[in-house]
Amino acid sequence: MAGRVAPRAAIFDLDGTLADTFAHLADCFATALATRLGRRLAPAEVYATFGPGAGTEVAILAAFAGGPHPDVVERFFECYELEHAQRVRLFPGIAELLCIARERGVRLGVLTGKGRRATEITLRALGVLHLLDVVVSGEEAPRPKPDPRGLLLALSRLDATPAEAIFVGDSTADVGAGRAAGVATVLARWNGESPELRAAAGLCPDHVADHVSELYPLLGLTLASGRPSGGMGYG
Repeated sequence: MAGRVAPRAAIFDLDGTLADTFAHLADCFATALATRLGRRLAPAEVYATFGPGAGTEVAILAAFAGGPHPDVVERFFECYELEHAQRVRLFPGIAELLCIARERGVRLGVLTGKGRRATEITLRALGVLHLLDVVVSGEEAPRPKPDPRGLLLALSRLDATPAEAIFVGDSTADVGAGRAAGVATVLARWNGESPELRAAAGLCPDHVADHVSELYPLLGLTLASGRPSGGMGYG
């Protein structure tokens, strides 16, 4: 991050960056739509709807169902909330990183394409909502990533300029939004290799991180003998 001071703000994508929610999402889409479609969607059919410009869960459900169906929506959210605790976990090291960064005065935000309802279910269930200063969901962002306006909105709410922040995400949409906003962008690869990650790497993010621990120096946080200096344990 040559020419930049230590960031005073860090913004994270949610799905695939803070937590692996994809299998849970695919199952809940399949469950919600099974009666209307007369079959269960395969995970690959659901994943094909994700990516740059993807809509919220409600929009994806409507696209599959041929229009808005409140019963389908409620079935999805019932599944998503009820099974979340058993199926979704933060990636190793994320909780510690967020706690330590907040202790050291880094302002924290999330920018996600998820709708507000699903976003809050996930952040509450994972126990990190209280650590975040700002959450911008797919319903608040002016346009989906890779349009930079959602990221710029998050920055404005954090009272930070692009030069004072980093953005961490795992997709081409995340890297595209970060670069368009002029924010130092980190491609998170701790969810495993995939065609999407290879495509995102081709967009030349500022940094590529294979492990959560690699974010510490990018945030100006130091590690000594495996522990952040003067802080709580890091694992």
